[in-house]
Amino acid sequence: MNFFQSRMMTPALRRTETRLRALLSQELEQVRGQDITGDAPNTNIRKMVEFTAAFHSRYEAWQQEALRQHQNPVRCGPGCGNCCRHYPLSIEFPEAVRLYMVLRNRDDFGRILEECYRRVQTYARLRDESPVRDGAEEEWEDELLHRYFALELRCPMLDELGNCSCHDARPVTCRMYFSFTDPKYCSAEHLQTPANQSFHICLPDVVEEDFAELSELWGKGEWSESLYEVLLQLNAKEGEGWFA
Repeated sequence: MNFFQSRMMTPALRRTETRLRALLSQELEQVRGQDITGDAPNTNIRKMVEFTAAFHSRYEAWQQEALRQHQNPVRCGPGCGNCCRHYPLSIEFPEAVRLYMVLRNRDDFGRILEECYRRVQTYARLRDESPVRDGAEEEWEDELLHRYFALELRCPMLDELGNCSCHDARPVTCRMYFSFTDPKYCSAEHLQTPANQSFHICLPDVVEEDFAELSELWGKGEWSESLYEVLLQLNAKEGEGWFA
């Protein structure tokens, strides 16, 4: 997989990045030094959801400007869904909360949780079957993720047509994947070959760092970076009145 990095900071790209950073800076100023978990989780949940929706909106504007720097057309389209077979990691806590709040009101919520659980168990089994090698942690994780991808387990949030059923609330890690080649090459067979020209657009370092700090301040706990596992963790909070 290739990793896209902006090579030229156009005025439009600079403006969208500035707006993204300003949103984070303003929120961090308010949150630092406060016990935001407090006694009223409902208030904080709503605040997280509202902030994350605004963050995702500004992220999309920044991302579109970054994509304009390339001449090659993106070949992703409705129903391709191949990147949705990855085991999604790097989920920030407020993103997980926003997505959970959307999913918990759906009729198929129970099915989604069951499928999340099965995918967590599958990933754990693959991890146990392939112990990490000293000094090769990064290569080990890449190999582990590739083995999971080869199982072709679709994301539980995909609909029958292969489209994301919670597209507006999907986390950044799901928003950043693109390909310049036909979706048929976004498969386990071609993923690590020259035929596949998939890539993802990384957040600017300062934005990623600020968002991670905000996530840590809001989370105040041991939350998984796995999309499927953190949804299960949030579901366990239902009995504590978090989402009442």
